[in-house]
Amino acid sequence: MHQKFVPLKSIIDIGCGSAYKLIKYLGQYDTLGLELSPTYEWLMEKYPSRRWMKSDFKLPGNISADLVLCADVIEHLRDPDELLAFIKRINCQYIIFSTPRREMLYRFWNRGYWGPPKNKHHIREWSFSEFYQYISQSFDVFLHSITNREQKTQMVVCENKPLQSQ
Repeated sequence: MHQKFVPLKSIIDIGCGSAYKLIKYLGQYDTLGLELSPTYEWLMEKYPSRRWMKSDFKLPGNISADLVLCADVIEHLRDPDELLAFIKRINCQYIIFSTPRREMLYRFWNRGYWGPPKNKHHIREWSFSEFYQYISQSFDVFLHSITNREQKTQMVVCENKPLQSQ
């Protein structure tokens, strides 16, 4: 379970997009941004002195960092289990996930909105309890909160679970 927080030196941002947070807020750290084409190529050209990797959940798990960020990515994936399996292979201390909180997105949640996400780019949206349950199957969650009410964002901070002995 959660131990004393260690100072961060390195960060991997999965689905870093334009790399805004890596450049503006995390520039003092050793960072690695993972992104898809054509954004990957754009990042390589715009920030050639920074480290980028084409995002592929099939990559070998030989990458490491103190912190893995996965902000507003999981809701876009057909198979989020692939993402979780990939992150489990990364040698890291902490993982932060964020995603919209479904019951905050829909005004009439109390009447049971169970339809597909209204955002055409989202494959799946989770309620607060669903997201906790899903992530805690793979990781030890030690913080789950709403971080941005305006954007209806929930955040989970966790650690890799120890490997089960067979």
